Amino acid sequence: MEDLLFRDRTHNDHRLRLVINSADRSTRQLGIVLGKSSGPDRGFDVRSADFNGDGRSDILTRDLVSGITRIRLMNGVKTLAAGRLAELPENPAVVLITAADFNGDGRADLLYRHRDTGVWSVFTLDGLSVDRAASGATRAGAWEQSRWVSSADFNGDGRADLLVRNSQTLKWMLYLMDGKNVRKSTRLVGAPVSPVWQLQAVADMNRDGRADLLLRHRDSGAWRSLFLDGGRVLESSGNIAINRNPAYQLQLLTDLNADGFPDALLRRPDSGRWQVQYLMNLARLGGSGSPSLANSPKMRIADVADQDGDGYPEILTTNGSKWTSYDVRNLNAPIATALKIGSPSQFPVVCDPPNYYQFGTPAKPASASNRSAFLTWITPVTRENGEALCAHELAGYHIYYKGSSPKTSFAAHIADGQADSWLLDHLQPNRYSFRILSYDYQGFFSKSSSTLFKSIY
Repeated sequence: MEDLLFRDRTHNDHRLRLVINSADRSTRQLGIVLGKSSGPDRGFDVRSADFNGDGRSDILTRDLVSGITRIRLMNGVKTLAAGRLAELPENPAVVLITAADFNGDGRADLLYRHRDTGVWSVFTLDGLSVDRAASGATRAGAWEQSRWVSSADFNGDGRADLLVRNSQTLKWMLYLMDGKNVRKSTRLVGAPVSPVWQLQAVADMNRDGRADLLLRHRDSGAWRSLFLDGGRVLESSGNIAINRNPAYQLQLLTDLNADGFPDALLRRPDSGRWQVQYLMNLARLGGSGSPSLANSPKMRIADVADQDGDGYPEILTTNGSKWTSYDVRNLNAPIATALKIGSPSQFPVVCDPPNYYQFGTPAKPASASNRSAFLTWITPVTRENGEALCAHELAGYHIYYKGSSPKTSFAAHIADGQADSWLLDHLQPNRYSFRILSYDYQGFFSKSSSTLFKSIY
C-alpha cells in the first residue's frame, strides 16, 4: 500500500501533507512543517524513498536556499526519527538527481551531479547517517553533453545503475554501479542513435529482473522495446504492438493487471481520450481498449500507485479543481474515488522532478545553432522558488515557436517528446524564436512569469 505526499500551500510555513490510504478508502493525514520562512522565494526539493531498509517510505527534504538536507524516517503518519545530514552536499550547484539503491543493501542512496563540472557523485545512506568512506565522486564520465536518463537495475544484480545519453551524438553509455564505484562502463551497442527514436520509458518489459527501454519513432509512431542484459541489447528485442497513432501519447508504463508485465496507458491530449494496452513481452493482450474515464483535455495523471493495498495500482488524476483516484481493472466500469485533500492548486502532489537530465546554465546560449546549445539551455521548468514541476504540471506549459521564413507558429507541450525533437530539428539562428508560455491548472493561458518566459533567436 503506497501513500501520497502533497505540498500544503494553505500556510506560509512550507508544509507537507502526508495522506495514508487504507483498504476501505478512508484516509489519515499528517501535516509536516518544513520551514518557518514565509518568503515566496524559499522552496524545497522533496523525495520519498526507503532510507533505512524497513520497507516503509521515508521523506527527504532539501532546502533550495540553504542546501540543508533533512530526512524523516516514517511509520505511516508517525515520525520515528528525524535529523539533518550535514555530510550531504549543500552547494546549490550540486543538483540532487534521484534516490536509488546503488549498493544493493536495501536502502536508498542519493545521486548528485555538479551543474558546472558535470561530475557525478553517490552518497550511501543508512537512515540518518552517511557512510563517508563509501560516498563521493564516481568515475562516471563527466562530459557536459551527457544527460541522465535513468537509474535502474540493468544487469539484475540488485543495484541501481546509471544510464546517460550524449546530447550531441545521441549515443548511450551505461555505468554498472556498486555504490559510488563503477564496476563496468560500456556503450549500449544496438540502441538506436537516430533522433527519430525517442526514449519513452524504462521498465522490466520481459520480466527477467533487468530494466529495459521502450522507444518510439517520432514520425511513424512505431514502438520498439530494447531488452537489456547489462550493456547488451538482446536479440529478442523488437517492435512492440502498441497503438502507432502519433496522436496518442504514453502517460505511464506500469503493471495494470497484476501479471508482472508493464502495461501502457495512452492518451490523446487534444480530446482527452484514453487507451489501455495490456502487454506481454512484445505482444498486446486481449482485453486492451479504451477505459471509461472522463475524456477531458483538462484531466492529467499525477500519480500511479497501489493506494488501497489490493495489489492493483490506482490512477490519481486531477482536472485542476479536484483529485480523483481510478481503479481501472474493469475498463468498462472504472471505480472513481474522490480524494478529500483539497484543491490541486493548494495541495499539489509531490513527485520526483522529471527531465532533470536536461539541466544546464539557465542563461540564453551564445549560439542557438545546434542541438547541444538548446539542450543545455532548457533547464527543468520550476516555480519561482526553484521547486520543479511534476509531469502533469509540465503538461500545462507550452513552447511557442515562431518562424520568420516561412511564417509559421507552433505550440507544443513541453512534456511531449515529439514536439521536443521537432523543435530541435528546426532550431536555426536568426530565423526561429522559442518562448515558454505559462498555462494555469485548467489549461488556459495566463501571463508568463519572467522565470518561465525565455526566447532563443
